[in-house]
Amino acid sequence: MTRKLATFAAATFTRHNLLVCGFCALFAAIAGPFGTLDSDGFWFRLIYWLLVVLVAMFFGRFFTLLAKKHIGLHRPNLVDLATMVGMGAVFTPILALMNAWLLGPRMVDRFSPATLLGFVLAVSAAVCIVRRVVTAREIRAKNATGASGKMAAPNALPRLARRLPDDLDGPILRLMVRDHFVEVVTQRETHKIRMRFADAIEEMDMVPGYCTHRSHWVAREAIDSVEREDQRIHLRLKNGDTVPVSRTFRDPLLDAGIL
Repeated sequence: MTRKLATFAAATFTRHNLLVCGFCALFAAIAGPFGTLDSDGFWFRLIYWLLVVLVAMFFGRFFTLLAKKHIGLHRPNLVDLATMVGMGAVFTPILALMNAWLLGPRMVDRFSPATLLGFVLAVSAAVCIVRRVVTAREIRAKNATGASGKMAAPNALPRLARRLPDDLDGPILRLMVRDHFVEVVTQRETHKIRMRFADAIEEMDMVPGYCTHRSHWVAREAIDSVEREDQRIHLRLKNGDTVPVSRTFRDPLLDAGIL
């Protein structure tokens, strides 16, 4: 449990995330939203908002990953709704306790529990919307740009598709090494190609995806859910296949919010 918590914290409090938190806390300390401008000084407000943003980010990511695990990546609206419910139910009382500890009775009396809950839900919804917009832009950029950095033609297939039959059954979901062949798996078909695994991954350059194991690569859009059993983790794909996730390849999946 301690190792899992440490891994989760390391993936949550990355340098990029800490910079974003610092910027948000600085902006809030200057603007003083929700009546905090009346509190004791700029530096006090900065420390207060930094604590609030860090705790909110921790619980927000926790509830998002929990929702993705039990609901699945193919239902993003339900994932966002579950995240908001979790934040409202758990983070609201934590925020009330932080306000009582740091801001005192005067600020606590200013906001009823219902008002505080409304603030938490509104901010959580805004964060979910921004995250969806940013993720969509990143996926479009990755889909449109090949490994060489040149823009791909609209609706272009990855280069690996040129090695497959012209009547290819849907998008490529995953790659797997078997003996000296690479198995290319679509929704209902599997094709064998004699080539190096690294070369096959390179030829999937326009499709966002992850190596989950030294013998497995999956497309991000193919991932349906995450399955855990003891220390073992598998990804369940939309075609029903399961793919193992080894410890070596977990960090990119954690950073992407999949695990």
